[in-house]
Amino acid sequence: MPYSSTAPSLPANAHVLAPLSGAWTEAEISGSLHDAGWGAAHGCPGARLVDNDIDKITPDSHPTSVVKGVLFESADLADFWQKLDDFEGTEYQAEITTAHLVTGEYRRCVVYTVRAG
Repeated sequence: MPYSSTAPSLPANAHVLAPLSGAWTEAEISGSLHDAGWGAAHGCPGARLVDNDIDKITPDSHPTSVVKGVLFESADLADFWQKLDDFEGTEYQAEITTAHLVTGEYRRCVVYTVRAG
């Protein structure tokens, strides 16, 4: 299952982004998953970035360095960041990285990563 704690595939949190119009696309980032953060208790381990250079890391060469997930794109996000920050809480931080989409395209995006410690 693609990873995202607010994706429609996780009904408990799908309501967070439901008011926004937009599209979900399967994607991957350079990172790793950890049994940390409030989401871990709900089947969503916390992600931590490994490297922003996703095109140099492949699932075949470094399977623990790629997090498969879904990317949500919406023009409505510009006015929604504070609500997302509030939802994620203090255990997570917003970080900018590059996602590799299943379409072959790359997108700069914001990922909520679990804080170390």
